[in-house]
Amino acid sequence: MLSKTAEVSRSCQGVNIPRSPILHLTLYCVQLCMKRELLSSQGAWNVTRRQCLANRVTLANTWWTRLRGLIGHKSLASGMGLWIVPCRGVHTLGMSFAIDAVYLNRDGVVVHVETNLRPWRLGAVRLITASVLELAAGTVSRTRTQVSDQIEFRVASELGAQGRRE
Repeated sequence: MLSKTAEVSRSCQGVNIPRSPILHLTLYCVQLCMKRELLSSQGAWNVTRRQCLANRVTLANTWWTRLRGLIGHKSLASGMGLWIVPCRGVHTLGMSFAIDAVYLNRDGVVVHVETNLRPWRLGAVRLITASVLELAAGTVSRTRTQVSDQIEFRVASELGAQGRRE
């Protein structure tokens, strides 16, 4: 007879996994890492301008990840981004580098842009905004992103294929 902690759990693709507190925690951590990697493999594409805003975008969609944002990072490399969902405005308090911020509505349409938002500043708050994409400073001007542009989030491999087609 198996104890409660050693019960066999449901089949996962035909493999029975024993249930134990340690194994459960390990599996949870693996799933979390896989989820983070999946979210980090997304990119942001400006459909209107046919420009790649970032080929690696990390999703900040929990209370803690939204609060932390980019605080503690030394920089934000070109091609990197942080997509904060939900979000109506951003700040650079506690940061040591400037960023560009692209404010998006629910449909992914740009409703406001903050360029070169320097450290220790408050960005605008827009009630129509559903999320904000933080990018390396200079990205907005390089890609000519502006209000009313359509932004899509795609898997990074799709971004590469799209860029080769253009």
